Amino acid sequence: MAKAAKSTLLLHPRTSRLVDLYISNPSQPLLITGPPGAGKGSLGRTISALVLDIPTDKLDGYPSFSLEQLPESQAEISIDAIRQIRRSLSLKSPTLAPRRVVMVDGAHQMSHEAQNALLKILEEPPAGAHFVLTATSASDLLPTVTSRAQELPVYPVSKPLATRHYSPPYDVSDVERAWNLSAGSAGLLSAILAGDQTHPLKLAVEEAKQFLTSNTYERLLMADELAGNKERFALFLDALSRTLRYLSENAVREKSKRLPLLLKSRKLVKRLSQQLAHRTNARLLGLELALKLRA
Repeated sequence: MAKAAKSTLLLHPRTSRLVDLYISNPSQPLLITGPPGAGKGSLGRTISALVLDIPTDKLDGYPSFSLEQLPESQAEISIDAIRQIRRSLSLKSPTLAPRRVVMVDGAHQMSHEAQNALLKILEEPPAGAHFVLTATSASDLLPTVTSRAQELPVYPVSKPLATRHYSPPYDVSDVERAWNLSAGSAGLLSAILAGDQTHPLKLAVEEAKQFLTSNTYERLLMADELAGNKERFALFLDALSRTLRYLSENAVREKSKRLPLLLKSRKLVKRLSQQLAHRTNARLLGLELALKLRA
């Protein structure tokens, strides 16, 4: 079953080997790390299903599986959500399997209070309880939390590997275009090929394309709206960086005169992303982006 479940996912060989090692002995909390669009959520669900020995499509509603993620109306995963996890784990029911899995998708979005509350559970987990966390980076979590977990990085996949995995049913040229835009991030690559308009990073890529074709006034309005939500703005900057990278590579092949502007824009977006990560005012960064981006 493990081999069949994994075969549906596009994984870098190193990531695949780490999955096998964890499944053979899931004794520690697991921390899946990777950039937006890497496919951390899909991998986390697959691993959760493997630990519980059920098909992945049976996870939702399965009594021994619980999923916690950032609610749309909130800025962070609260301590109350983690307290609810503790309460649910304390319940004993004859319908529960010997193993239970708690998945926190986007663990880096937990408040510090929530992370400390989770730490207490990780230090003394109930019998049979397994934890699967996903985060953009281990450094985005408290060291006390990451020290309790086994990290599993989701590495970007190569273009040949993606082509072998997806063609057929997709044309090789479509897979290559999707790979170029995703830079090997399997989750985004899959969303692009499937035309999944609900994938957050896929939506952000569409916003990035719109931003690049807008005039300065339209960019100012758009940047101000995006910067009102830090997580959304960070995702947008990531998508903008990917889009500019894709355009730069095309410019190199076509020997386009746009290349210097594209490279300069990539440096601008990279700097703004770094500043946003260090909690610089998002609206000020949005203003600078709208006024200085020349691509």
